[in-house]
Amino acid sequence: WIRLDETAKCYEYVCTHVDDFMIVSKNPEKIMKEIKTVFKVKDDSKGPPDYYLGNDYKRDSQGRWCIGCQKYLKEALIRVESIMEINLLKRNRPIEVGDHPEEDESKVLNDVDHKKFQMLIGMLNWLVNIGRLDIAFATSSLSRFTACPRQGHLDRAVQVFEYLKQFQNRRIVIDSRDPIFEGDESVLD
Repeated sequence: WIRLDETAKCYEYVCTHVDDFMIVSKNPEKIMKEIKTVFKVKDDSKGPPDYYLGNDYKRDSQGRWCIGCQKYLKEALIRVESIMEINLLKRNRPIEVGDHPEEDESKVLNDVDHKKFQMLIGMLNWLVNIGRLDIAFATSSLSRFTACPRQGHLDRAVQVFEYLKQFQNRRIVIDSRDPIFEGDESVLD
């Protein structure tokens, strides 16, 4: 939901997902008051959000919003280690350079491991959705095999989580200031 607040000369947003919502506005209390006239609100937290749908929200030292998924990822890594009964290593890339999972000829997974593969892919897809764009290619490549995965595909999915274990604190920084252009101004014309 979006509307223009003409007096404040800014847009106001209410982001919803099932029974959760987040308000982005210069005056969120005003919108919360409006919502409460129509709906029963269970959690009336005050102040800026710090967690919503798997994302962590923080401000950095320059006042910019930083959106990450460190809390969700930490829980996911624990779950993967439990499901797979392993200790994840740390890797420097989510997928090996030149890898072709479509050429994998390892054995087809049994029903139990097939379900594990689908669970891993589901978690990876959610991580991409909440901002881990660095694993989007690897996740998309492996998602093609959810109907009939092989052992090599399961191993590759685990490797993506090993990469995530190495680089847990990736975030998207949102700076609401006007862009700062440095250098040759003529390229902007």
